[in-house]
Amino acid sequence: MSRETMFDGIPTGLAWSQAWSDSIDRVIQETYLGEAAHHPQLKSISVIATGGFGRRELSPFSDLDLAVVPGDEQLPGLDEGIRALFNALHYKLGTEMDLKVDYAYRVPSDAGGFDPTTRTGLLEARLIAGDPAPMDALQAAFWKTFLVGDFLIAKIEETLARHAKTHSTPLVVTPNLKLGAGGLRDLQTACWIRLALGEHISGADSSYETVLKIRNALHILKQREADELTHSAQSDLAAKHGWHPREMMHELHAAMIELHAAYNQVLADLPAKNFNLAEGVHATGGFVRFEDDSTASSAAIGVANGLQLGLRIGCLPETQAEGFNAGQALRALMHGERVIRELGTSGVLARLLPELTATLTLLPDDHAHRYTVFEHTIQAVRNLESLRDAGGFFAERYRRIQDKGALWLAALMHDAGKADQSDSHSVTGERMVKEMGLRWQMDQDRTDLVAWLVRNHLLMSHTIRMRDVSQPQTIRDFAESIPSIEHLMMLTVLTWADSNAVGPGVWTPVQDGFLQELCERTENSLQSKAPPVTDPEVVRSMLRRSLQHGEHSEEEVQSFLASMPAHYILSTSPSDAVAHLELVQRARRGETVVMFSPNEKLGATELTVAAPDAPGLLSRLLGLIYVLDISVVGLRASTTATSPAIVLDVFTLSFGGGMVPPSTGSILKNLVQQHLNDNEVILSMLRDRGKAIEVSPGEASLTYHFGSPGLLEIKGRRGRGMAFRLSRIIAREGWNVLGARVGQWAGQSTASFSITGLDGAELTPDDVSRAFNSLV
Repeated sequence: MSRETMFDGIPTGLAWSQAWSDSIDRVIQETYLGEAAHHPQLKSISVIATGGFGRRELSPFSDLDLAVVPGDEQLPGLDEGIRALFNALHYKLGTEMDLKVDYAYRVPSDAGGFDPTTRTGLLEARLIAGDPAPMDALQAAFWKTFLVGDFLIAKIEETLARHAKTHSTPLVVTPNLKLGAGGLRDLQTACWIRLALGEHISGADSSYETVLKIRNALHILKQREADELTHSAQSDLAAKHGWHPREMMHELHAAMIELHAAYNQVLADLPAKNFNLAEGVHATGGFVRFEDDSTASSAAIGVANGLQLGLRIGCLPETQAEGFNAGQALRALMHGERVIRELGTSGVLARLLPELTATLTLLPDDHAHRYTVFEHTIQAVRNLESLRDAGGFFAERYRRIQDKGALWLAALMHDAGKADQSDSHSVTGERMVKEMGLRWQMDQDRTDLVAWLVRNHLLMSHTIRMRDVSQPQTIRDFAESIPSIEHLMMLTVLTWADSNAVGPGVWTPVQDGFLQELCERTENSLQSKAPPVTDPEVVRSMLRRSLQHGEHSEEEVQSFLASMPAHYILSTSPSDAVAHLELVQRARRGETVVMFSPNEKLGATELTVAAPDAPGLLSRLLGLIYVLDISVVGLRASTTATSPAIVLDVFTLSFGGGMVPPSTGSILKNLVQQHLNDNEVILSMLRDRGKAIEVSPGEASLTYHFGSPGLLEIKGRRGRGMAFRLSRIIAREGWNVLGARVGQWAGQSTASFSITGLDGAELTPDDVSRAFNSLV
């Protein structure tokens, strides 16, 4: 019978749907018998209907869900017979009746891996044709492996998602009859939950009949599957069937209110129900109860599921069964902060990660951390959790990560090594991860990945503090430490989550920007077959070609680029080079040029100064910046190889954690242009403001890395002005500063200077030690 014949006349709900389902049953049964006559092996299979077809609730244009369950998978000729059956059904149902059919092949041995969607369809499965025995075996395996808690959570989350996508109240003007709040799916979900709990469900009530009737009529009106009752559809339905539009919608809304209430009532009743949450873990009387045969990992997932269902946590038994499921434990931990805290309170966490709970009251070694080591770790986990539904750079990197479980484990273990003072906490933490991997029986590749993340969790923050990420050599050196882009994404997100969990104000927008730049440049390097170009002559030639058709003559461009040092050439874009050329030309005419520009990405201000070179000029610039309490977070210093030499210094500045206000920038510009070469005036201004101008004994500690240039790393007491005070020592020695990074970290001021001796000579460790020995 065709749809047109079947649905001619006054629309109904279940009567129409059941009659339509039964007519399709007959087509399937006839087709099965015909194919079984040619392929006797088909007599050993079950052909079952699932989903809406299983309920006999097909609307006119609903899809069909069919499944085949074999009695003996190894039966010779069975595969050929099933293919012949599917082909015949496709012709009958798809070609002749214009139905969309979804086929599935189900075997009892796969039941343990059925996802919630598959289990939902099988809850209301019924036999259409064939031998009932295979279906009985499937149902037995289905219920034996059915974890009710997991299923309930999946259905609740699914409902929240579809309500968010459609509407979360039945009282909307153009309702979705299937998926919206108060739609058919609300009562269906309530029935699925009750079936999962082992309860009997009665037939549909009048409210369900009302909504289904209008949905059936809408399908016929539209001649396709349709669920949204638009304004025009309301008018057309009412006109076609002689209904009053307002009365039709009043009846529909009243019915949808009832269906939505039925779903909410099932949720409200859940805490009083008894059901399994995990192996050896049950919901009983509103509590999560642990049996003696529960393992630490099953207890963890039981707690996670129980919390999501509004249950309280019972007492953990003194002893638990042997065995461990790493995937199960990790899935529980990845529920986030709330579950981890409850795991800690219940004692489960101590059995999962004793390395972490050992840090509960452990104080960090520096004053920048606001929390104990354990609480800092929980804050880092909270940061990870916030990325799930967020936007922006780090959320995008988080979503690109394939093994998020490894990232979460690394976040939980990254500071656990602080409980062991025998070595740096990165080293001891790495060792703890490897021991944990053995205890958890975790895959070796995942263990190695987590261990690598813990060992290197400070690498990116150290790099952006101490190196200029615009320099190709920095990227080349850093990229050599990164095995893959997956490692890079994980380390970037871990660095962000860890650093933002230290305490208020420790992680700044500027550091955020540097981290993003390091990640982007390193990813480009890893994706490229060729490493970053570090030959200044190659880059100089590339810049020259880029600028040759600009407003400056080829001779001017050639002269300017030839005069600039290698580190400038390697870190400067063509557009910046053009601007700098003009500044240098003005400085050659004796002008002190000061230019400000916003750096939106870093949330900072770039200050560029071009002026004739003079001994101690950089130190005086830093002094004037210090006068106004502006923070220097980065510096690229260059001097032309011309006579007279021109200084081109580019500072990255921050004021109050953001950009330098225009009024403050104007004051600084005037100070630079008036007093840049007057050292005594600058020192006087600093003294008048009570600012220290010399490094005090014990104020700082330093590490020097020999090279060309050498890298001088300095840590000292928190506060501004360190860069200025240290630059005075460097100036007195007559050394050259090529670049610098300045900031605050772990309760200290930190700075790094790329330095050379006179005329670019290499500085030895003895040279540096001699210069700073009396003061540091």
